[in-house]
Amino acid sequence: MKPSQNQLREGLQAVCNHARMQAPGSHPLLEVTAQYAAPALYAFCRWVVDTAAARGWKRLYFLSRDGYWMRMLCEEISRALGLELECRYLYASRMAWRAPCFHLAGEEGWEQLFQPAPGISLLGALGRLGLSREEASHWADLAGIPPKERERPLTREEMNGFRLRMQHHRGFAAFAQGRSQEAFRQTEGYFRQEGLLDGRPVVLVDTGWTGSMQRSLRMLLEHMGRSGSLAGLYFGLYRQPVSPADGEYHSWYFAPDSPVSRIVKFNNNVLEALCAAPHPMTVGYTCRAGEYVPRFRPGEEPETSPLFLQREAILMTFCREMLAKAPGLDAGHLEKEVRRRLEKLCWKPTRQEAMAFSGVLFCGDTSESARKSLVRPLSREQAAGFLFHCRLQNRGGANPEPHFWPCGSLAVSRLPQKSRYRRHLYWWETAWNLRNRKGGR
Repeated sequence: MKPSQNQLREGLQAVCNHARMQAPGSHPLLEVTAQYAAPALYAFCRWVVDTAAARGWKRLYFLSRDGYWMRMLCEEISRALGLELECRYLYASRMAWRAPCFHLAGEEGWEQLFQPAPGISLLGALGRLGLSREEASHWADLAGIPPKERERPLTREEMNGFRLRMQHHRGFAAFAQGRSQEAFRQTEGYFRQEGLLDGRPVVLVDTGWTGSMQRSLRMLLEHMGRSGSLAGLYFGLYRQPVSPADGEYHSWYFAPDSPVSRIVKFNNNVLEALCAAPHPMTVGYTCRAGEYVPRFRPGEEPETSPLFLQREAILMTFCREMLAKAPGLDAGHLEKEVRRRLEKLCWKPTRQEAMAFSGVLFCGDTSESARKSLVRPLSREQAAGFLFHCRLQNRGGANPEPHFWPCGSLAVSRLPQKSRYRRHLYWWETAWNLRNRKGGR
């Protein structure tokens, strides 16, 4: 007899509490890891393993950095189920894969390089090609762009104007092509080393969101002479795949046609923060002593704090307890409970839960050049920017202070009527999603 939803909730809470006891300490992120990250990542990884077994896939590639703990959990689950599943960790990022794609994509490559984003500057856009700040400033000098114009956030129209200037600058165009071609050679060496070119099916596992990583990978593998199936298993997808040529896309928590409320009451930045790997962002690859290794973002150091290991202990303990106590757990019941918890965290967190993310820096752009705190207190004037009519007035303008988790920032702010701001945020996000869905975006 299958357990009821209430029985599942009670049993799941007992496992969460037991896992939390494995990491003594008062940091609020430990509690958030036990109550939210552990159930969500376990449920997703169980779906990944079950899907791989059903499809006959024997090897999975977990993309950094979100796939760090996913790989460990899937290895644990597959061992417990007696499955022969090879789980590989693939160092990757949008920057690391788009830079070698640049010279292959023609006009689309230029558009991606200068794609507008909240808070992005000209130097930040050039950083998407892997340019250092000094290199980007050098080319801005040669293009005659004043220093004050290089670092301020740009509107869509301003970014398009700079794109045309840089695209038609012969020196920069040639330099950008050469930089991309060199990145392609290094990337091909790394892919060959990791088995991506051996003809076997390539199956990615990642958080997801837009599917752009799989599209970039398809383009790279195609130009490296590989032919074969390509698929992706994702936590969630906001958009429909651009082209059937990019392979299969499968998502667990939500898809582009899922109920709008499920998408609106989720925050992908929060989940990414919960999945954080201990190493910096990959920006490319290089060969050392005959082995291809990732190049990390300069200036960042690996995570070595005891907090990271404590969180890992919570996740692994939760996984093992679930496998031991509930091997036949109904997936639908578990998904429903995970959804209830994630909606609570993402949409209406307590002040303590939101403060657990106060030290997390986040950027929505591939270059990570304009990182901001995921959670920061808001003034009444800043919160007013969440109101529906204010958002309408600001459409198309630059946003120098992007908010990557508005509900988390509201939770740590000393403001009255927080429910009013959340209500307006819900209206705006719902309207935005319905508009995109209607337009097929």
